[in-house]
Amino acid sequence: MWWSGWRNVLVVSTGLLSGCAGATQVGESSGTNPEPRVVSHGAGSYLHGVPDGADAPAMRDGTRALPRVADDFAGPAASNEFWSSLMFPRDADRPHGYPMHAHPLSMRASAQGLVIGHVPEPRVTETEYHHTFSGREGRDAEHLTLGVAGLNAPDARVASYGDWTVTASMADGEREVRTTFGHGLPFVYVHTRGGAAQVRLHSSDANVWANRGGTLGITVRGTHYGVFAPRDWAINGTTLTAPSESDAAFYSVALLPDANPDTLALFERHAFAFVTGSRVDWRYNADAADSVATYTLDTEAVQGDETRPITALYRHQWLHAEQFEPVARYASPRGEMRALVAESFTTRTPFRGVLPTLADTGAMDASSLKTLIEQDTQRSARRGRRRGPDTYFDGKRMARSANLAMLADQAGDDTTRDALLTDVKAELEDWLTVGSDERPDEGRVFFYDPDWHTLIGTPGGFGLGEQLNDHHFHYGYFVYASAIVAMHDPDWAAAWGPMVELLIRDANNWDRADDRFPALRGFDPYAGHGWASGTSAYARGNNQESSSESVNFAVGCVLWGLATGHEAITELGIYLHATESAAVGQYWFDQDGEVFPDGLAKPLAGIVWSDGIAYHTWWTGNPEQIHGINTFPMHAGMLYLGQAPRALIDGYDLLMTQREDTPNSWTGILWSALALADPARAKALADAHPDYDIEGGDSRARTTHWIETLAKVGPYAPAIRADHPAAAAFGEIGTRTYMAWNPADEPTTVTFSDGFSMRVEPGAITARTTRD
Repeated sequence: MWWSGWRNVLVVSTGLLSGCAGATQVGESSGTNPEPRVVSHGAGSYLHGVPDGADAPAMRDGTRALPRVADDFAGPAASNEFWSSLMFPRDADRPHGYPMHAHPLSMRASAQGLVIGHVPEPRVTETEYHHTFSGREGRDAEHLTLGVAGLNAPDARVASYGDWTVTASMADGEREVRTTFGHGLPFVYVHTRGGAAQVRLHSSDANVWANRGGTLGITVRGTHYGVFAPRDWAINGTTLTAPSESDAAFYSVALLPDANPDTLALFERHAFAFVTGSRVDWRYNADAADSVATYTLDTEAVQGDETRPITALYRHQWLHAEQFEPVARYASPRGEMRALVAESFTTRTPFRGVLPTLADTGAMDASSLKTLIEQDTQRSARRGRRRGPDTYFDGKRMARSANLAMLADQAGDDTTRDALLTDVKAELEDWLTVGSDERPDEGRVFFYDPDWHTLIGTPGGFGLGEQLNDHHFHYGYFVYASAIVAMHDPDWAAAWGPMVELLIRDANNWDRADDRFPALRGFDPYAGHGWASGTSAYARGNNQESSSESVNFAVGCVLWGLATGHEAITELGIYLHATESAAVGQYWFDQDGEVFPDGLAKPLAGIVWSDGIAYHTWWTGNPEQIHGINTFPMHAGMLYLGQAPRALIDGYDLLMTQREDTPNSWTGILWSALALADPARAKALADAHPDYDIEGGDSRARTTHWIETLAKVGPYAPAIRADHPAAAAFGEIGTRTYMAWNPADEPTTVTFSDGFSMRVEPGAITARTTRD
């Protein structure tokens, strides 16, 4: 084994929602918002219910937002999905939500049904590209409306969802259309009641090039579709109607890669293998150092006996899946998608390892490191909490101190290490405990919103509560800091672990039996990365800016799981880390040059949107922040950034063309990222500019130790992996340095993929260097 001040509150001691009397069910309002009660959980506590004045899910006008779901919806409410605007009523004037980009199809709900289309070619400027669907610029991409005759639905609601699929309901009295769609699906699966099935073509020039009764081949504005029903379609101008013998009917519509009759026949064979759900399962294969994930579509043969659907894989998936001959290829904002016929497929994605800190290699003497740590702690004390408390900046500060504690430990400064860890524990405990009149809590508390099945920290910031944004960003810092504490104080971890793990469950619940939270809230398993917006209330779909803060959550899970022996959390972290690392390399950095279109003068994503990318951030166009936002927090769990060294070097060169070779902010972060690929250059820059800028969540001690260590051992060696999750290799052919951490109580041997093995003592972070 590789892992050897709330008044008049009622105190309840329980496990959480499942043991709390009076908990509301999904879709039910908590009504008059009764007085929140305190729930004890391990050594900590949280509030069950929404406290007055706290930021909780709300519409843009401030009205309380409740999940927009169908009457028969079951399960926890979800957020942070590509389709979240269906469930989260952010805007009163958008009762049908916003455009969604499932890939290869895009769609939007409407009063008449689901509008679908495909955008194969992006709009490209120097700083962004987007596959525009809907709105003034994207109206030509709206090709078909899938509905039922006479429908005029006042809103759209979620009837059910899977890990990457959703069923949307649009109903008007007796009439209803339910459409199931999702990532990778070229099909939309449709059930109707109360009228004849109906498809409306959005162009009078649409060409019906095949008509075999219930099967039609249609081209709308140059895009090809197959339309499939059990009965003949009647064509009247731009309206297709398929009467049913009963009140209920079904049909499907598929995006075709071409107008070849053989292609239409292939899709016809699978047209009635209706997808009803989706699920990912994962495991860690230590021997091969990869994360094995199986993606499964639940299906129902609504006619005939074919149960295998057609589904298309993204680039980060088909690169790591078994070789297959695609039955179709589609253009998308993520590059080419390749389709196969299967109910499931498996990927084996490299996991390159994480470390709590870079090991001691003698690159810095202990006294110099101690001096830098002392200066950083003094600087932090002078700054205090300038911005006031919130989950994001408090989390960053705790993680920074925890990282410094690791360096103090390496420098042999036990006094400073213990003082830093004591401060981190006090801060965590303050957040993870509900205060009282006797011990004012400054408002720092977590509360559970039973309508949205979510744990919200308040104050939160960045829409954490109001829009359910960024939970994996904010809570990732808490988990990382807690993991470092757990390495040094297992008794603290045992006492406070239940609250820490509650944060993990909220941001990315791994336990399918736990219906207190949705599965994988902050992570889209098919897209391969997190989504930051809880509401997805944008024409461009959902978005994620700081992919590295998303990966930081995964790092925290791996380290926490290893430090506490929680195997399921370790494997969750490995899955998240491996998958998002692969996706980030392709969709943020275009490391293979196969995703971004030609014409981008600045080919790097500050923000990835559902429909493309932008060389920008949410708050500035400053290039330092655009480059840096996807490289911090910088620590030894973020080595994956060196998986494509050429992309790091090219990105830094792109930045320098705009800054005349000298960055004006976040310099320590930028040079640390460069050091993974070209440590000699990073050290030369740092030596030449000793007063370089340090990002607020970073420290000079961490930056100096990092650059000096990599300058000594050489660049990160991503091709070399290990049979242990906390290990990494550095250097080039001829000289290699290997590092590993052993969290177990017994010595362990770590073997790397190039054949090198090393013994690591209990609790040690060890480095070994070999020379040919």
